Amino acid sequence: MDQIMLELTDPDLGLDPKKVKKLVTIAPDAYSCIENAHAFVVATEWDEFKLLDYNLIYKKMLKPAFAFDGRLILDHAHLHDIGFQVEVVGKIISSGYPQPLTPTLPPTTSFF
Repeated sequence: MDQIMLELTDPDLGLDPKKVKKLVTIAPDAYSCIENAHAFVVATEWDEFKLLDYNLIYKKMLKPAFAFDGRLILDHAHLHDIGFQVEVVGKIISSGYPQPLTPTLPPTTSFF
């Protein structure tokens, strides 16, 4: 935890370390940090996120409860079945199941 605060208050970031420390709370585990939250974000591919008890997490969260999977590692259908509103970077979720994102551009669009 000391490493996290050290990195967040790095002078090269140009942030006021005192303000950062007031705004950031470090929880001892995923279950305690999720209490009374509306959403969680998975932004790394660590295996520990695959092993969490998402039924318990859902019970601790405020509703509606959102799951944002930025690394495509979670079981989206399972999360949807629990009750989560699932959002995934790079895919559209319809009824809780991933659909490939296929961007469409008008024929007159050009890039330089």
